[in-house]
Amino acid sequence: MLGLVSRQGLPIASAEFQPTTYRVTKTLAAPTIDGDASDAIWRYALTLDRFYKYQSGGDPAATPTSAKFLWDEQFLYVLLQMTDVDIRSACKLGGECGNDANLFDGDVIELFIKERAGRTRYFEFEWSPLNEMLDARFENLRDPRWDTPPGIPWDAKNCTTAVTIHGTGDDPSDVDVQWTVEVAIPFSNFEQSGFGVGSQWFFTVARYDYFRQPEISNPAMMMSTPGDPDAPDGGVTFGFHSYEIYDRCEFARSRCDVNGDDRCDLTDLNALLASGPIAPGIPAVPGKNAQFDLNEDGTIDLADRDRWLGEAAAQSGLSTPYRPGDANLDGIVDGQDFMAWNAAKFSHTLKWSNGDFNGDGVVDGADFQLWNKNKFTAPNRQATIVRPGANGIVADLPPEHWGDNGN
Repeated sequence: MLGLVSRQGLPIASAEFQPTTYRVTKTLAAPTIDGDASDAIWRYALTLDRFYKYQSGGDPAATPTSAKFLWDEQFLYVLLQMTDVDIRSACKLGGECGNDANLFDGDVIELFIKERAGRTRYFEFEWSPLNEMLDARFENLRDPRWDTPPGIPWDAKNCTTAVTIHGTGDDPSDVDVQWTVEVAIPFSNFEQSGFGVGSQWFFTVARYDYFRQPEISNPAMMMSTPGDPDAPDGGVTFGFHSYEIYDRCEFARSRCDVNGDDRCDLTDLNALLASGPIAPGIPAVPGKNAQFDLNEDGTIDLADRDRWLGEAAAQSGLSTPYRPGDANLDGIVDGQDFMAWNAAKFSHTLKWSNGDFNGDGVVDGADFQLWNKNKFTAPNRQATIVRPGANGIVADLPPEHWGDNGN
């Protein structure tokens, strides 16, 4: 409890700070670390895009910033994007150049990680627009003689980083747009044992933004946590190192991996449909079927089906979602999928693999129309060209030989 006093001089009973818990989902397809945010898997990552003014206790930051996180058995993946009209490096502004220099003397994005609530050790990473990295380990923050926390000489091993700049860094004469940092940090650099689904860390993302200044001056500073609005300076008493107000991340499986077998496949999609019918939709009930509410809007419906199709495709390394009509999820809407629909047509079922593409519990003409709409589509692959013929026979014919009815 914090001993706060009101403007009238009366004590205020304030609740102890409670961190926000974020779910960082597992990826089955590692992003390419090249500073390019276009990898499809990033669309389905935890995204933090609300940053707060330093020591404000919750005032929004003036400059847009976003942070995305994914993980697998070996790496923590981080994508950081900073809107910036004047990208300035510490190397140019203050002569602080290279890894482990005082990169915060220029534009910098920082990640702090504290593995456990019950210990004082934590880690800091910083990245500059020049793709320089500062990494440090801290054992204790609580000696009042320390004006700046003493870092332990430490180098993270086998980190991969990439930076792209949209603009011209270190040139104040023009207007820049954005810089992006993409990182893979091996978990072997940390000490938490038994890392996996359910593991939790405390963390914050912080940023210095220098702008329109020929010399080093006071930058805009921001954090991904609002801090503690009931505490002086938002509880940010040790700068960005104030781990009492860090938020919590919980590592979770991929949302499309609803059965937890480290795959996003037909078993998961069939289970999603079987929770329905999902057209027009059903309520999501915690402890019963909430794992199928992939977009967390309280309803299991076609939006969750579409979210599954997109994320599962990205987990398979595809750049576009699986399409309704792809009964076997091989990435091609073709004759094999038609045969699955044809074998179950006019039956009552809640299975994607049987052709219930719209999740209404009936394999019928509406499902065929979805197949027909998407037939012969495939990402970067040649589809098997087929045509439904008499008595359910499927003939291999190119589309130009099909009839005018599109069948």
